[in-house]
Amino acid sequence: MAADSFNDETGSPILKVFFSYSRTDRARAEPIIRALEQAGLDVWWDGMLAGGAKYIDKTQSALQDADAVVVLWSETSVQSHWVQDEAMHGRDNKCLVPISLDQTEPPLGFRQFQVIDLSRWDGSKDEPSIQNVIRSVEASAARVDDVPDLLQERFTHQLSRRRLLLFGAVGGLGVASATALWAPWKSKSTKIAEGSIAVLPFENDSRDPDQDYLSTGIANELRNTLARNSGLRVMARSSSENVKQRQLTPDAIARELGVAFVVEGAVQVIEGRIDVVSSLIESVTGHTLWSGSFSQPIDELLEVQRTITEAISAELALGVSTAQGQAQIGAATNAAAFDSYLRGWTIYRNSTAAETDLLALERFDNAIALDPGFAAAHAARSATLTVLGNTSESRERANLYYDQAMEAARRAIELGPDLDEAHSVLALALFETQLNIAEARPAYERSLELGLGSAIIQARYAEYAALTGRAADARRAIELAAMLDPLNPTIHRSVGNVHYAAGRYDQALQAYERALELSDGLSDAHAWSAFAHLELGQADLALRACHEESHGLVKATCLAIVHQKLGNDQQSQAAMTELIETYGDNGLYQQAQVMAQRGDTELAITTLKAALEKGDAGLTYLGTDPFLDPIRSHPDFIVLQNTLGFT
Repeated sequence: MAADSFNDETGSPILKVFFSYSRTDRARAEPIIRALEQAGLDVWWDGMLAGGAKYIDKTQSALQDADAVVVLWSETSVQSHWVQDEAMHGRDNKCLVPISLDQTEPPLGFRQFQVIDLSRWDGSKDEPSIQNVIRSVEASAARVDDVPDLLQERFTHQLSRRRLLLFGAVGGLGVASATALWAPWKSKSTKIAEGSIAVLPFENDSRDPDQDYLSTGIANELRNTLARNSGLRVMARSSSENVKQRQLTPDAIARELGVAFVVEGAVQVIEGRIDVVSSLIESVTGHTLWSGSFSQPIDELLEVQRTITEAISAELALGVSTAQGQAQIGAATNAAAFDSYLRGWTIYRNSTAAETDLLALERFDNAIALDPGFAAAHAARSATLTVLGNTSESRERANLYYDQAMEAARRAIELGPDLDEAHSVLALALFETQLNIAEARPAYERSLELGLGSAIIQARYAEYAALTGRAADARRAIELAAMLDPLNPTIHRSVGNVHYAAGRYDQALQAYERALELSDGLSDAHAWSAFAHLELGQADLALRACHEESHGLVKATCLAIVHQKLGNDQQSQAAMTELIETYGDNGLYQQAQVMAQRGDTELAITTLKAALEKGDAGLTYLGTDPFLDPIRSHPDFIVLQNTLGFT
């Protein structure tokens, strides 16, 4: 707080605000200034200058004394060097509060801060957007003087620093040291990470289980939006749901996940209205930093969602830049479309069969029909179509789904060029369904750049990088994924796969064991554990793990290879027969693995060529698969490897 800030008659300090704007916007700026003054803030702006006053001297003095610098971005102010200089002072002193007058994108250097949208402000002092401005100003002063010691350290860091890129300092970021991320998690206590937050699933207070999609969906959208802020580390869905299901207290969540903040909430829908309550809690102390309740017609759901996000961001004196525009982050503009999307998302994430995948697809299609520009719905449609292709009984049907998935992903990117999930699902489709390694790479790298706060996007990229021989890139990405979602078994399986591809079988085994601790029935994990045991020379343990596997195709492959290693030829052949007769062309790659291990080189090569003709996704493992090492020097294998792009 400025040294010479004075107190009001109650003894509370009056906050000094420097208001920066373009004089072209003066008529629209003055009502904002008056609203700030009515809120008890001491606002300095150039309209206060007396005739003959030295503009530069007075401005510099006011700027140095300010507790907060409020900048009014507009089409004209972004061109003003004066405004940019004043904004730079606020940014460098961690007290910048940016406002958007007309949704113009701020200049470079200021796009990592929340831009509070006042383009629709009606002049009312109680309107949420102007209240967010006031809260942001108050939070700027609180960063230094009024928050607990734990939070003060967090707020005194430069907010524009991209913490999540500092892989070399993982230990300072939170969950564990870099070494601990690569060992099984045994500790029940975790270091608190600055700027870390867990958004728990909201409660459904509607007494109608059909409304569960809305409470969980709103929490997930809030989580996704906050995760786009590089100054925050937002726990992913699986870990947040895990601690919610166990009914842990905020301080227990802090110990378990290493988060400084927890968001809780509840949703109730009654007679066409939606009531939402939400709280931001400092996890160690249990102190509520902010709480709000909202009651709106259901068709104003999008406005409720936006208000909650802005309020929490303002309380943290951080935010997601909304100046890029809704289309660029894939947001809906139609409440009914958003509702249909949330329904589809809930079905998709809980789906276990093609029937429910098709139901999710129907919901996404409906969302797109209601809001054709809804980029996130197109991305979700692409992901669903890819799953449907992967589980199709015929190659023709699968290819039809894959083509539609590609089209939906490209449409999502066209509508939302900065939507991380759109680039990620396109990359996944290119790599796994088209076996196009080269074209997938820029899509994966763009998703990595945009999805720093998404565990699943980081994990997808990590597995791609591992399978294409870029072990260091894979390790950095999977470390971040594990940090963001430490209680997600599929993330730990991905950790294991990254290690396995690099030949670190001890560490792979530890990761698979952690995944199975979290979910004993996790598909593939027992088989991967068996393969790691086998590479470590532990065939007996490998066989035991094979028998625990629930995925039929993978289990048959596992048994055929492990029994062959143990010299159990009859049992190995029985498993191979099952592999061929039950799975046919859908298991060509796995058949080639067994053949290579048996020394049937020519037959293995022929089978791999047939797998390529069929577009078998198993070929994505060809570059690093140790089971194919016996045939790796064969000229036809080298040609096949180069054809796929594994060089």
